[in-house]
Amino acid sequence: SSSKIQAVTRTSAEETVPEGKPLKSEEPVRSGEEPGPTEADSSIGEVGVITTYDAQKWQTTRDWKLMLVNAHESISDKQFNEIQEDLGLLNRWRPMVSFLVVGLGLTKAQLEKVLDRREGVLSMGVERARGRCAFLAELGLSKAEIAKVIVSHPRVLEYRTKRTMQPRVSYLLSIGVQQEDLPKVVLRAPMLLSQSIERTLMPRVRFLNEKVGLPEESLGRLIARHPTILTLGMKEVMEPRLRFFRSIGVSKEGIGKMVAKHPQILQYSIESMRPRLEYLQSIGMGEEEIILCVGRLVQLFSLSVENTLKPKYDYLQRELGGSVDTVTSYPAYFSLSLNRRIKPRHRILVNLNHQEYSSHKPFPMKYFALSDADFAKKVARCSLSDFESFRE
Repeated sequence: SSSKIQAVTRTSAEETVPEGKPLKSEEPVRSGEEPGPTEADSSIGEVGVITTYDAQKWQTTRDWKLMLVNAHESISDKQFNEIQEDLGLLNRWRPMVSFLVVGLGLTKAQLEKVLDRREGVLSMGVERARGRCAFLAELGLSKAEIAKVIVSHPRVLEYRTKRTMQPRVSYLLSIGVQQEDLPKVVLRAPMLLSQSIERTLMPRVRFLNEKVGLPEESLGRLIARHPTILTLGMKEVMEPRLRFFRSIGVSKEGIGKMVAKHPQILQYSIESMRPRLEYLQSIGMGEEEIILCVGRLVQLFSLSVENTLKPKYDYLQRELGGSVDTVTSYPAYFSLSLNRRIKPRHRILVNLNHQEYSSHKPFPMKYFALSDADFAKKVARCSLSDFESFRE
């Protein structure tokens, strides 16, 4: 393959390109676009003609030639024509479309997303795109993962490898991100590969360390789990949430622990967090208990106080003999269905006067973690159908 590429790159005025299959001669016109080279254009070998092309047109012509002699991936005429009709592709995009569809396995739906998000990448040279994909592969991304990155953030194909992406990768490694975590960082936040180190990345790392209270040794693990934290606005997004946590009595150390366990809280709406945190305080939770609860139950900030948190805690106190310590050690209780899991499991044991459960003791939270089949067999000692009938 590489020898073919080298041979075609040296095409001279005396060389000709082998004939390919006829392509569509008519193509849709996009605003500001000029028709790309047709197959006839791509067979022109006169140096004088080719040097009249600008850099982009020359690259397109060169890619076209490489495609025609099978040095580049080539999509079939039938498949290209079908996609072209559906998406309104230009003929001169065919080399890049071939690379994305044949080389990386993009579907038509994915290609449409690329077209909508960054049409210009379809005009770039295939060899440049291939080089950037090779860099991502060196970071540990699979071909399928590279395709996902391109679909979600097509501009990654425009990032220069040595001048743009490599320095950012080196910086991420320097602040503690592990080599094996780089693929998921790129998958979740490919824009980090182009963010300014001095103006964006470094200030946010300092903010997380000095203002949020995250120790330097934990930053790498945090960024690996939630890399978009390095793209959040400091004054517009993170600082207001820090003020909110301080206003309800959470210390700097406590904030740091909460963010370390669940960094998404720096993005949650203050209006949605306030009533939930105030409710936890109202039932007697202190700072440490709130930190544990938030860290263990991610969806806490999406649960309604009136319809979910309060009814379940009331039942816990009134019927199950539980307390604030119970939900602190097992906050997943708040995520369980009151009518489909909590009440049926408690009531069947009460009705059966089960020897392993007495109404005078706190109800064991471990019973809620079992599947229906295991609960029926191991705890209630009844058939699954009997338990399901009781629940209904």
